[in-house]
Amino acid sequence: MLQRSMSTDPRHLVLVGYDAEHTARALAVCDVIGRGLGLEHRLLVANSAAVEVTAPTGWQVLSGSNRMGEFSGWQEGLARLGSSGAAAALLVNDTIGSQRHPSVFRRWALRQEIEGGRGADWVGFVDRGVEPIGRLTIGAADCGEWVSTYCFYLPRLTLACLDGRLYEEAALERSVPGGPDRATFFSEHVSPELRRLLSAWLFDGGWRRSAPLDEQNAAAMTFKARCICAELLLSSRLRSLGVPLREPMRRHRLAAWLDRLNERLRTRNKTARSAPATA
Repeated sequence: MLQRSMSTDPRHLVLVGYDAEHTARALAVCDVIGRGLGLEHRLLVANSAAVEVTAPTGWQVLSGSNRMGEFSGWQEGLARLGSSGAAAALLVNDTIGSQRHPSVFRRWALRQEIEGGRGADWVGFVDRGVEPIGRLTIGAADCGEWVSTYCFYLPRLTLACLDGRLYEEAALERSVPGGPDRATFFSEHVSPELRRLLSAWLFDGGWRRSAPLDEQNAAAMTFKARCICAELLLSSRLRSLGVPLREPMRRHRLAAWLDRLNERLRTRNKTARSAPATA
């Protein structure tokens, strides 16, 4: 049975960055989110040479290997901080503040759930497969609902449940052999429905960098597909371990409603600003 107790764990924040512009925005958002959380360390893992290595005020910087995208960045960051089982961790990538725009309501709800944790649970924002689509599985792992890993929180006891490991490289390589042939890009470990969903997203226009699979982009697409599967498998693994999820927008309905209203207004204003002027 999972231990339940008020968490007083020291907390770290690990941000993985890829380019200077997105990372600068993400650093600013992380500083806002971190207010009041009593963070012991803030670590920027630079997964690309395009990220400035000079530490911002209050931050440490580590050069990441980018072996498995943000997942290896977070893993290397946790190892640097010695927090595979000794501290809680807020894990973020540099899409926050650019592709992702966490409103004040979303940030508030996130902090509430982090502060309200009881031992082995975790906090994150849920994405879901399109319904009805069939079985979304990798091996025996149910991947029909997952936490989007642009920003999520793992307490110390949850990291201990995972043995300090966020992903298993061999499982990802087995699931995504990759290569330029779309028919064999994913293995039989990935269900047909999930293969179709991920293939459409990667190769048929679903993703902003989507492109038909070929010899030139096969390595990059293999890398991206493995990172996606790492995200899906982390949620499935925690669910199978019985680790409860504290989903901020499910647990704070008013904040969720205000967040949706804020997003509609933000989108409307953006559309109005981009509309051509008329005589």
